[in-house]
Amino acid sequence: MRKVIATDRAPKPIANLSQATVFNGIVYMAGVSSRDPKTAKVIGDTIEFQVEQTMQNVKAILEASGSSMENVLRVECFLGSRDGFPALNAAFLKYFPKDPPARAVLMVPFFGLEGMLFEVIVTAAVDQA
Repeated sequence: MRKVIATDRAPKPIANLSQATVFNGIVYMAGVSSRDPKTAKVIGDTIEFQVEQTMQNVKAILEASGSSMENVLRVECFLGSRDGFPALNAAFLKYFPKDPPARAVLMVPFFGLEGMLFEVIVTAAVDQA
């Protein structure tokens, strides 16, 4: 059965979509960025800040899904510039210090929200009890 995930610890979607859905023990996350969970506005004007806030939002959605950063299988990353690779690589070392997930990184010419520098789509397994 498909389960829709919604948590106040991460920003609400700005369109008709879910933060994530869970099906057959897999979490399928929508695009996540550095939007503030309370105001839904993009926060941070550096790639380092935006990557960190994005990862905190991902963590909150995973926990609401019954998962964790340790169960991430794949991360699709969208960067506005190649200059963001050092911040992204540092975040991966911090959040995935051992056995990191698969990762793809795409450069995008612009994002849908003003000030956005980074976005991810995450797929993870649900914790097994």
